[in-house]
Amino acid sequence: MKPDRRIERTRKLIREALYELIIEKGYDAITVQEIITRANVARSSFYAHFRDKDDLLFDGFTRDLDAALRGRMFDPNTAPGTFPEFAKAILQSSTTHKTMVRALFTKDANSLTTNHLRNLMVVQIREWLHAHHDAQRQPLEIELAVHYLANALVGVLAWWVHTDLPHSEDEVNQVFNTLTLTGLSSLLATASTDTSFSNKTNN
Repeated sequence: MKPDRRIERTRKLIREALYELIIEKGYDAITVQEIITRANVARSSFYAHFRDKDDLLFDGFTRDLDAALRGRMFDPNTAPGTFPEFAKAILQSSTTHKTMVRALFTKDANSLTTNHLRNLMVVQIREWLHAHHDAQRQPLEIELAVHYLANALVGVLAWWVHTDLPHSEDEVNQVFNTLTLTGLSSLLATASTDTSFSNKTNN
């Protein structure tokens, strides 16, 4: 069944009103009344779709960023023995949804969304590394790499957004890859070609 365009339009207006208000005055200071006034919708319309402003915030996140990243953070055709472009998908999605991301990374909305974003990245990075690298013999290295990458990505994204995207997504992605892949390549061996790690553990 196709979504009702009027419903989608109403939800979009409410989300955009929230983002604008967060940027203007901060998340904590916003009331539902201010959101519906900015969106020019009835109070009943707001509560027909959202429980409260927290529900609205997470709805925007899951629709615009979470959904864009889930299942497509990495290129499935990455060559064996190589690493994907870890930052590419999140940077592209953030460019597409710039107003939303800027709102989500304001000080008082930050903790509500960055933990969810970080957890999303942790799951996808862990799944990719377990699928492509020898997790049985490198459990510590894999898990540290997972959390290092997830936190680094969130930190870089926050800096990029707070500085109003002064560099293109391709530039940031390239530098992030250069910084990241050098360390990962020296630390993690692929499951199919791992000989050096085995030799080190047996010595």
